[in-house]
Amino acid sequence: MPLFFSFRERLAAAWRITRAPEWWQHKIPVLVGVACLVAVAERLSFADAWPRLAIAIMLLVPLASYVCVLNDLTDEADDRAAGKLNRLAGRSVRFKAGLLGATIVSGAAAAAGLIHDRPVALLLYAADWIAFTLYSVAPIRLKRRGGWGVLADACGGQLLPVLGVAAVMTPADQSLPPPPLTAALALWALAVGIRAILFHQAADIEADRLSVTPTLVVRVGPERVARFVRFGVFPVEVAALLALTWLGGWWPAWLGIVGYAVMLLVQKHWLGIVPVVALPAARCRPLLMKYYQFFLPLTWILAWGTFSSMAWILVPLFILLFPDGWRRGPGYVRHIRRALAAESSHSSGGATLP
Repeated sequence: MPLFFSFRERLAAAWRITRAPEWWQHKIPVLVGVACLVAVAERLSFADAWPRLAIAIMLLVPLASYVCVLNDLTDEADDRAAGKLNRLAGRSVRFKAGLLGATIVSGAAAAAGLIHDRPVALLLYAADWIAFTLYSVAPIRLKRRGGWGVLADACGGQLLPVLGVAAVMTPADQSLPPPPLTAALALWALAVGIRAILFHQAADIEADRLSVTPTLVVRVGPERVARFVRFGVFPVEVAALLALTWLGGWWPAWLGIVGYAVMLLVQKHWLGIVPVVALPAARCRPLLMKYYQFFLPLTWILAWGTFSSMAWILVPLFILLFPDGWRRGPGYVRHIRRALAAESSHSSGGATLP
């Protein structure tokens, strides 16, 4: 029994250190949506394609764990200078090396066992590992090199995983989806990745200044970055998203965008949550991120089920496995009901005044 509890505690510690709750809830749902979109666009049978969806997720688990462990390992001195939490601080060299080595070995084993016969997918997967290594590890450490760091993070965090999932999902006689769909996926993923890392850098600007980490936002200032995002990156992202929705070939997919827009209006009016494009603010949410994490995956799961009914099983699985997309919903509903009741009570009281 003590051995069991010791193993469970170590497993829980590894789960926390690899930040699994973060990337599992925020990154993986987006890539599930991409996989389902490709399946719909290619008219893939669920019976034939679901193993490839499972393979794509299994490949992402060691990669995401490696990124988080490597980031904490290489950021330890900077985090200490900035007073930030670092999950590897105080751990032994043996523990750090063992954890990092475990992610590398599991990633290599997954690649060798699952996509050894898909050279394009294998190349994209290897490139993703390399991109994050160059981003984090000295002496190259692109994180400290302004725009190069932004590009490396955007490629490693969005572009390469999105194209890798698309490559895994396509039939064996294809390397990637048709060129128009691949191009739209690439533009969209790159734009989303650039906007996400710049938002993160803007949120961390004070800590980066304390640790003397010259990120792009530190170098050029938040306002210049905000203009670049608003007038450069974001329009490309929206145009590519619309192209993806059209190329997916299922017109009700537009209802997902409409549903997200309604949610934004409700959040802003009753909850005071403001959508922002570029820079973080009080009670804000990055525009479109919740759409990518919840509405987009569900939209394309539903689309897949219209011609391959077995895909409907993904709906409860998705809701069960990725609860962050909806778990705040009941609380929001209660808050709105109380606000409406208060408004109604105020109106009724006002009507009785002389």
